[in-house]
Amino acid sequence: MHGLQDYSRHAGKKQLKLHRKLMNALSAIISVYRPQTDSQIQQLTVFFEKLRKWSQDYSECDFLHPCLIDEQRALICNKNLNNTHPKAFEALSEITKHCGIRLKEDSRVQKVEQYGSERRQKSAMVLSLCIGLLIATTQSKADSLSQQPMTVSISSNPVALLNRIDALKLQKDQKNNLRLTRSAPSVKPFSRQLRTEMTVDKAAYRQIRRLLQQAYQQKPGDPAGIRADLDQMARYYAQFSDTIELLKSLENKSLSLQYRKNAWETQAYGNRFRVDSTTVFFDSRTGAKFGFHSQCSGNPACYIAPADALLHELLHVNIMLNDTGRFIAEGGMKPSLYLFEHEREVIKMEVMLFNAMNRRDGKSRPLRQRHVGQLVEVDCSLCLPGALTVASVD
Repeated sequence: MHGLQDYSRHAGKKQLKLHRKLMNALSAIISVYRPQTDSQIQQLTVFFEKLRKWSQDYSECDFLHPCLIDEQRALICNKNLNNTHPKAFEALSEITKHCGIRLKEDSRVQKVEQYGSERRQKSAMVLSLCIGLLIATTQSKADSLSQQPMTVSISSNPVALLNRIDALKLQKDQKNNLRLTRSAPSVKPFSRQLRTEMTVDKAAYRQIRRLLQQAYQQKPGDPAGIRADLDQMARYYAQFSDTIELLKSLENKSLSLQYRKNAWETQAYGNRFRVDSTTVFFDSRTGAKFGFHSQCSGNPACYIAPADALLHELLHVNIMLNDTGRFIAEGGMKPSLYLFEHEREVIKMEVMLFNAMNRRDGKSRPLRQRHVGQLVEVDCSLCLPGALTVASVD
């Protein structure tokens, strides 16, 4: 489900704290520079990664202040950096030039307000940026061995709409000033769905059931009904050729399923060059709601059931284990920044999968473009809130 949330990646508690610091720093840059497209956000992510690496080499002079000067993106560095640390200045100049950002040395005779409005807010952003870079520098030096085992976690738990950058859009007000506003997904009005007769591929059901049951690592305290829920999911998946193909591609792969209440998260284990195994943390009685406006009342196109949530996580696993080279090339095993490209790819794959399933059974699974929403507890692995279900496998 990117999930449905900001996806968190970490290697232990210290790595998780580092990731959060880095995300705050990246958010600071994005908030100041005001990108208007996903492509521009991705460009700023690359810019941030270059700054982080630069700070590792020149940690003694990594004060950086992102701002706007005459509506142009700019970066303020230490005063007289060109004279005091010419190599650092030259390297920083190459980064900003490549990314189309103006580089300017700090000038004490000018007021901070000249670099943009909302001084107090900008100061907090600068502090966040510097702290994130400094912590990344320290951690990177401590973890310099590229073969070091690491865990990368992609959490699919949804977050509140206002906490997501891609849940906002830029609009101009009457004075032609840009402002951020909520962007609501377009949802078709709900109409009573026609029931399509579905058949279960019995051979595929047995194959998928065996895969899920063997992958599930039961622990003390797990709810008693999880294995029954997995059986129900297997029968449900065996009705669709696309889901059958997805599950078959994961046979004999290093996949484990572990229960975690109100959680959807996929972890990859390995190092910077390979993925050794994966674990999906799931709750077979937790789904999610994606829309909050009037057209979503009772509309199944705004909800996702646990069975479909697991499909999203398995799409992550499929890329990690069956297309590992691409996953690593996208930064998959670098627990520093958010995996924008990987998440975007999984969402596209989910849309294609759900669209095919909708055409097959006539249901209205959500075809979403981003990960925002809230978790909802449901009564079964195929259930949506209330009396709605995504399928019947009786």
